[in-house]
Amino acid sequence: MKNNQVALITGASSGIGAAMAVEFAKKGFKLALLARREDRLNEIAQKVKDQGSDALPIVCDIRKRSDLDRAVQQIIQTWGEIKIVVANAG
Repeated sequence: MKNNQVALITGASSGIGAAMAVEFAKKGFKLALLARREDRLNEIAQKVKDQGSDALPIVCDIRKRSDLDRAVQQIIQTWGEIKIVVANAG
C-alpha cells in the first residue's frame, strides 16, 4: 500500500524509532531514517524495503546542525518534500 508521503524518523536504528519505521512502512510511507549507527540503520532500512516501502538511510548525528541540514537536503533532493517528522533521537 503506497501512499507516497515521506516521513523522517530520527533515532531510527533501534528501539522506538526502529519500531515506528516498521509501522510507518506498513502504511506505505517513504521513510528517511536517520541515526548514528550505520550498520543498524541499514538493517532497519532493509526491513522497511522488505515490506515494500522506500527507505533512505542517512547516517546523521542530529546534535550537529551540518549533519541535519545535509540530511534534509538529501531527502528533499530524493523525494521533494517531507510530510512528517518524528524527532525521536535521544
